[in-house]
Amino acid sequence: MNCSHTKGLSYFQMYWYRQRPGEGMKQVALTTPNSKSEYSGDFSEDKYPTVKTDAESGSFTVKKVEAGDSGMYFCASAGDTAMKLIGYVNVQSVTLESPLEKHFNVSGDGRKEAHLHLLRLTINMITLLIQVATLPLWVTGLSQTDKVHQTPTEILKRPEDKVQFSCSHNVPNYYMILWYQQSAQNTALKLIGYVRFTSPMVEDSFKERFNVSGDGAADKMAYLHIPKLREAEDSAVYFCAASDAQCFTIPSLLYKNPL
Repeated sequence: MNCSHTKGLSYFQMYWYRQRPGEGMKQVALTTPNSKSEYSGDFSEDKYPTVKTDAESGSFTVKKVEAGDSGMYFCASAGDTAMKLIGYVNVQSVTLESPLEKHFNVSGDGRKEAHLHLLRLTINMITLLIQVATLPLWVTGLSQTDKVHQTPTEILKRPEDKVQFSCSHNVPNYYMILWYQQSAQNTALKLIGYVRFTSPMVEDSFKERFNVSGDGAADKMAYLHIPKLREAEDSAVYFCAASDAQCFTIPSLLYKNPL
């Protein structure tokens, strides 16, 4: 598996994660350019070798694939994780860093007890982190050239903003693109809707806030639209997946969310 980003050279760390069906996401490895990868828990380089020679790309391999390796694999990039100084109390003298003094205050006595205060928290200061990823293609026997592409990879938005995601694939006999949501409150994937050929369908529970459009065919583009973001409800990971357009009497029943 290959991963790349365009955030710049300061985002030099790359994390790899695995999520098995019904389980939470687990970190497999942390990679940095031309350095030995750091593996978590029982994960090892023998099973999951990585390659990272530059800041903006990397690769991840699963060797000797077996049933226990089934799942979704994710990558994420990160930059400098150094802490930022907000301010300090020296005896009873308070100092705040200028970029943060509008949002924070400190008080107290450095010899005894000091306090950090968050000032004027308003709805305009709240942002929503929207992450996206791609699901494996839902069929066995696919070659490594069969891919699903989704953009953008990460969005930071405020409530009331609008968002559009794009998804495409290059599998000739696939004519359907499906969209899913995975929230922090509920890690189960929820079907938002899909585009079958050029016919859109949105699940009842999402119809008021989401819509889908486009074409599910190879080398075309399908879209997920969120016209107006809600505070916490829409902060989630969004997935797209490609599938063949199966023929059945009631199309929506095959992909319905459980009641």
